[in-house]
Amino acid sequence: MLKVIYGMAVAGYGYDQSKERSPVVPEIIKDLELHGLSLSDDTVRRYIKTACELLPEWKEANR
Repeated sequence: MLKVIYGMAVAGYGYDQSKERSPVVPEIIKDLELHGLSLSDDTVRRYIKTACELLPEWKEANR
């Protein structure tokens, strides 16, 4: 699931992990709210951050 979150954040919203406070997180939250779903910005940031931290491990496993 974290791979899906990573892919959607980067490819769908243009998430840039080099930025400390990404401006796409509020956009993700707004889109969730449009569909009757709610998450805190801290939750969204935490899952995206976790996915980004695991990315090198995933890339290594796919070699």
